[in-house]
Amino acid sequence: MSAIEKLAELISAAHREHQLDAIAISRNALIDTVACMFAGSTSLVAEKTLQSVTAWGSGDSAVIGQSVKLNPPFAAMVNGASAHAFDYDDFDEVANAHPSAVIFPALLALAAEEPVSGMDILDAHIVGVEIMQRLGEAMNMDHYRRGWLSTLTLGSIGAAAACARLGRFDHATTAAALSLSASMASGLTNQGGFLAKQLHPGLAAKNGVMASALAAAGITASEQTIDGPISLANSMGEHQPHKFAAAMAKLGNPWSIVEYGLITKAYPTCGYTHRVIDAAIEIHSKLKSSTENIRSIQISIPDYYLDLLIYSSPGTAAEAMFSAEYSVATALVHGNFGLPALTNEAIADPEITRLCGLVTVVPRTPRNSNIIYDPLDPDTVEVQFDDGSSSYGETTLLTGSPAKPMSKATLRSKFDECLENHKSLVDCNDLWVLLSHTEQLDKLNSLVDLFSIGVD
Repeated sequence: MSAIEKLAELISAAHREHQLDAIAISRNALIDTVACMFAGSTSLVAEKTLQSVTAWGSGDSAVIGQSVKLNPPFAAMVNGASAHAFDYDDFDEVANAHPSAVIFPALLALAAEEPVSGMDILDAHIVGVEIMQRLGEAMNMDHYRRGWLSTLTLGSIGAAAACARLGRFDHATTAAALSLSASMASGLTNQGGFLAKQLHPGLAAKNGVMASALAAAGITASEQTIDGPISLANSMGEHQPHKFAAAMAKLGNPWSIVEYGLITKAYPTCGYTHRVIDAAIEIHSKLKSSTENIRSIQISIPDYYLDLLIYSSPGTAAEAMFSAEYSVATALVHGNFGLPALTNEAIADPEITRLCGLVTVVPRTPRNSNIIYDPLDPDTVEVQFDDGSSSYGETTLLTGSPAKPMSKATLRSKFDECLENHKSLVDCNDLWVLLSHTEQLDKLNSLVDLFSIGVD
């Protein structure tokens, strides 16, 4: 059987009763993704994407934080872009992607077309994550290091899988949806610092919605497009059949969302900066004087991080999210890194600009290049002061990861931060309560009604 046949069998036939751990992870991911969509709904990428697609007609699917509704593919695209606008959405290590910003926008766009329950949405998300992470097992890290952005390549297939699951497609229709999404899959890692990077999850969500709709309409497609002779595996990396066989053998047993989990982001910036932000915050807590006495800053990170962290002196929010220098400087000055760090005023702050110029990034050869956040290979920050003294911080575990999970209180604080600009129009507490009981909702209407602003 081809990979598509095996994936389609799982998606169309697997049981829909999930263990509590899987439901809890998926529910928290929905809470986090909705928050990120609200935060990003006023961003430049959301504004430009909405402007581009609005002229093509309206529909019934909510655009979160906006007073318009669109047809499902374009609502999914705008909401996916909003979710990733500030790189604050969850991600994972095995697919090296942003699963929830791809999958939930696709599912919520389709929820307007037919009645679905909260558990239907969580079940489809669990399945979509499964497909992305098992393909990540089979294809990464070689796939990613060749320049393919997994959020859009593997994400297109994951979104199609989730949509097929939500639509309760049979095996043949599911296989066609997966194959069509594989033909849509692209996306390059060199878009960091540009609005295109923020748009990638939206494109993947749109691909999933379109592929599932085309398959449901009867468009046929090859079942060899993921691991056949001419396929993603052979075209986008080194095809290793034993890795595919191992990944396919684990499908749904256990569910990968329980095996690997998802990483809830503590900071709105590229995940490669998070451990040095934690280290810089540790140093900030020890400072006995202002940062004016800092003479030099040295950062140690794995060498391949620098493929993405290319902006030493960022001038825009899109660039700041891919700057180790800016991330550390901000954390040293403020003791945190939140959404206010991505404003024009913050980026132009003279003291942060000065500190960026004092940073030396020392790339190191990773202990194991297949482990993105190796707990045995910490990221470090060392600060030298004018009086010759120094302060050192290092981080092994990533905040928000399964090994160092975000507390419910911290998730709520992030939720409130993301909805700060919408509090006059959205009842944040009602939304939090409904999201916190998603699996108990027989219909999603009461939840979706809170997504749009000023739409009857």
